[in-house]
Amino acid sequence: MEFDLLDGGELIPETRLLTGSQAKTAFALRLNCAHMAEKYGVNRCGFLTLTVGDWVCPTHGKQIPTGIRGNCPCCKKPMPFQQVFDMAEASRRLHNLLRRVLPAIFLLGVIVTERCKNGAIHFHIFGVLLHDWDIRTGFNFDQVKRRNYTSACAELRGVWAELRRVLPKYGFGRSELLPVRKTGAALASYISKYIEKNVMKRPAADKGKKLVRYFGWDKGQLKPNEFEWDSQGGQTWRSKIGQLSKIGGLRVWDNSANEVESRLLEFCDLSSGKIRPKCFNGSMLRATFGPRWAYTATNILRQVWGDDCDVLQITPRAVRLAQDLLIEARRKHERELVETFRWLKGLEINAILVESQATGIQLPFPPLAFQDEETATRAWWAIEEQAAGFTVPEDYFGAVSGN
Repeated sequence: MEFDLLDGGELIPETRLLTGSQAKTAFALRLNCAHMAEKYGVNRCGFLTLTVGDWVCPTHGKQIPTGIRGNCPCCKKPMPFQQVFDMAEASRRLHNLLRRVLPAIFLLGVIVTERCKNGAIHFHIFGVLLHDWDIRTGFNFDQVKRRNYTSACAELRGVWAELRRVLPKYGFGRSELLPVRKTGAALASYISKYIEKNVMKRPAADKGKKLVRYFGWDKGQLKPNEFEWDSQGGQTWRSKIGQLSKIGGLRVWDNSANEVESRLLEFCDLSSGKIRPKCFNGSMLRATFGPRWAYTATNILRQVWGDDCDVLQITPRAVRLAQDLLIEARRKHERELVETFRWLKGLEINAILVESQATGIQLPFPPLAFQDEETATRAWWAIEEQAAGFTVPEDYFGAVSGN
């Protein structure tokens, strides 16, 4: 089931907004933000928005601007700001900032990537300030919106000045660091919407890129693979997966009796019973159907019993259809493994070919990526023959290929 995570911190079923893994990533982000606000106090937390890009003078090229208007230091004229649209370049700049600038401002935090309507990249950071400053008390958001900054404390204004000075050197433009306006939970809900926004608008070039980054946590944040939904829907899904596994002659385990870290129990308490520590063990399903076994099993359940069936009706027809689909899914995974083996073997042989060309060794096969195991095995043993001075019996290859 997919979920909408944007309605006031509640987990509300919705139609095809986020997949299961994406919903867990967004929910983990929400709990981690709420945990920071609860542990360190919302008055010490800040929300920083970063715009990625360069100030480019038409005459003098890329420059570090002077003043708040972005004037060229050479000709003193205003410079246009060129935004960055390439995710790899934006990530490179953020990595430099994480190493050299952000540790001097934040103790720990979370970074969410956003693509604007025009495709430009922004970063949103919710974090705990390094120093125990109260930047929220007395801060007038309405006055600041009208560019009256007198209500901001001296420490916050000092951070603003430092960001204006440093950020252009690392390829960033406008920034905005503000206290939390409402509550940590409300802000967590606000920034978690960027995950859905980016998932729905993600271009092909961004596939596999990180939407959420954590820093300063020392791996203590809640991770999506550490919990599972404890709602009625989650319990029903796990029950149906267990029944489907039995039909296919497989097995799943419930590891709820195992000892759980106190850190995970704290996050589960913070979720008000929506999640529990990861107990469902589908390792046999993963080995049979691959890393996307949950997606595969859910599709089979839908094809055989539909979406609205809470309890599987075990009939001869349903069992036969489910078994056929399970066999087909297993064979598909096996074919993918074979193709991966062939591709890796081809890379291995090509690397050997490059090395042989550098050393001058002549190999008895053409410099091509091999498409089957027998050809790759012949090539491999040909190299071994030259290195060790022995000959492999010809019937060996017949035994390998099954002839």
